[in-house]
Amino acid sequence: MQNWLDPKSLQASTQGLFNGIDKVSESFEPWFKAVARCQLEAIGLASRRAQAYMELPAKLGACRTPQDLAREQIGFWQTAFAQYAESCGRMFDNCRALTPPWSLLSLMAEGERKEKSGKRERDYMPVRESAEEEQAAAGKSSRRAA
Repeated sequence: MQNWLDPKSLQASTQGLFNGIDKVSESFEPWFKAVARCQLEAIGLASRRAQAYMELPAKLGACRTPQDLAREQIGFWQTAFAQYAESCGRMFDNCRALTPPWSLLSLMAEGERKEKSGKRERDYMPVRESAEEEQAAAGKSSRRAA
């Protein structure tokens, strides 16, 4: 008779359980990596912006004319916008890799790829492309305004 407390009898069931836990944790690994990349990008953006804010008083103090002041302010906000846009794009790319192919994010990305490659789908509604075509179409009309 086999003892039910024997470790060998429980080994198969516990081994299967732990294998399942390993597979589940491996399936979430891409999600955790993407979240970590997004957090790293957010920390980098905050660091770059904090550095720019710390440099701002010295730059504004060196301004001699109102034009210099305006130039520094415009440059500051342009840099801020560029850094925010770049970081948001990287975060979006990290999150987009996790979405299934039928999701809205994946469909938006596919549309962007088509626009960049120059293969845009045309509408089914006919649209005249130039003023000459419009004038030619108006000349063909048999009805005239009173």
